[in-house]
Amino acid sequence: MRDIGIRIQRYKLSRYAPPEKISERARLWLTLGLAGWLIWSLFLSDHSAVRLMALANREAKTNARLASTQRQVRRLEQDLRSANDPAVAERILRERHNFARPGELLYVIQSDGQVRLSEPLPEMAPKDSVMR
Repeated sequence: MRDIGIRIQRYKLSRYAPPEKISERARLWLTLGLAGWLIWSLFLSDHSAVRLMALANREAKTNARLASTQRQVRRLEQDLRSANDPAVAERILRERHNFARPGELLYVIQSDGQVRLSEPLPEMAPKDSVMR
């Protein structure tokens, strides 16, 4: 009975105690709300940190592809400007298509290690002659 008397006395006194600044329950809800907002903003929103990092990585890859494509375009434009040069045309024919000048022998080494001899092309007719 003594224990019940102490509890009643404590209850009566607690009514006159100064109120707490923020209750435990409010502190819990505030913490949960802040944690939920943090998770949403870092992982789930359209502007989340994870999405922004993925977009930055994608931008870096795209910029690298752009730079590579621009180098290729510059090289092709340079090839196009020099396409009318007969020396360039001859070099391309000799390197890419295994052509040889009349009187030359050309050895072609294939990827399987075989060597074959390419026949030179016959001489072309002069440009000023007309074939009928």
